[in-house]
Amino acid sequence: MALASRGFPAYPSFPQPDCPAGNSQDRLLPRLFAPLAGTSTKGRWEVVQHMAKKKEVINRLKIMAPGGTATPAPPLGPALGGAGVNPGQFIQQFNAATKELKGRVVGCIITVFNDRSFTFEIKSSPASVLLKAAANVDKGSGTPNKNKVGKVTRAQVQKIAQEKMSDLNAGSLEAAMRIIEGTARSTGIVVEG
Repeated sequence: MALASRGFPAYPSFPQPDCPAGNSQDRLLPRLFAPLAGTSTKGRWEVVQHMAKKKEVINRLKIMAPGGTATPAPPLGPALGGAGVNPGQFIQQFNAATKELKGRVVGCIITVFNDRSFTFEIKSSPASVLLKAAANVDKGSGTPNKNKVGKVTRAQVQKIAQEKMSDLNAGSLEAAMRIIEGTARSTGIVVEG
């Protein structure tokens, strides 16, 4: 009311494309409430409230699972169930999204909403898994400064860095390669070249 007494309109006027410039308040409101036509005042309010509701994030999980071959058996199933995610439904969607990876371990971030729905984002495999696969070793060294378990070339490190570039906090490919080389040193793998 105070704004109207100062010369401002009671609600803003927006010129519509098919009406002359100026005050188009008479045409604006019917267009805004056209989807609500034929409903009672109470029904309109419920529709407006429903349109305004957003899904609320109640949980966020980070998991590692074999791509394309994950099962709802422990430890994955109980962790998902405890977070409010239907394990069978998640595993089915996850395996469909990662079927081309054929058992390679990948990271996944799951976002759970208040209506028990979820979304997930597939991340690349951990650098240590990719390095062990490139060096053909089963596990890293327990004492990487003394015992070396394998060797990789700079070309292999560059390929791994390119694959993980979107997940790394690196500004260039060279910086990403240095991160991968550091992981190789901590795993007991020597980088040649």
